[in-house]
Amino acid sequence: MVVATLEVLEEGELIFGCRTNGGYLVRECEKNEEMGGSFFKTEEEAKAHIKTLTRDNMKMWLEEITTAILLGGLLYLTIIVMFTLI
Repeated sequence: MVVATLEVLEEGELIFGCRTNGGYLVRECEKNEEMGGSFFKTEEEAKAHIKTLTRDNMKMWLEEITTAILLGGLLYLTIIVMFTLI
């Protein structure tokens, strides 16, 4: 699952020795490993990006759960059919 953190950068702060395109940094981490980040000019833009990441994570989690349930049901039906034919 992706975890996003919002950092407010200091005026003139350098990231990797470079100036940034905005004063807000959203870091994206997965399994405690930083996977990426994005800069935003306003806090509202940064928070909207975090909501998008969170929504995408929830959607992916729901798809995985749905797949697991469907596969479990398919296995159950297969077992019933096998025992019916015996």
